[in-house]
Amino acid sequence: MNIRGVFGAAGLAPILDRVVAGVPVRLLRYPLPADPSTVEELILDVLRTGYGLSENAKLELASWEGEVLEE
Repeated sequence: MNIRGVFGAAGLAPILDRVVAGVPVRLLRYPLPADPSTVEELILDVLRTGYGLSENAKLELASWEGEVLEE
């Protein structure tokens, strides 16, 4: 399964899907789930399923709330 598949399985569609002109890069931006308790699971799925990170890899996630930085 790829990154799109992980987010699709979570019921999330990209809010940005763009190819960058002149370079082999595609930009994808997805919203996080509204329920904070599912965000950790989604991130772990992205790292393990989407990027192939080992199930044995030790991961620690932390979060905080604050001002959103705009591009």
